[in-house]
Amino acid sequence: MHYLRWDQRITLAAYDSAGLDYDSSMTFAAHAGFRCGTCFDYQAFDVKNDTVLNFRVRPLIVMEASVLDDC
Repeated sequence: MHYLRWDQRITLAAYDSAGLDYDSSMTFAAHAGFRCGTCFDYQAFDVKNDTVLNFRVRPLIVMEASVLDDC
């Protein structure tokens, strides 16, 4: 998932509808770190419908471009 296409209102619900077990696309583009505020996986949540979804989010801590490229 490219961060420019992410929409918090629909993206996770679409993943749930697709039957995914987990997502690991939440990260910073320019540096390493915990974008979700945690390094532990957690249950996905649909903010639009205020419901828990049937898959987990596994935070991505760092992308190779974040540490190898000069941003």
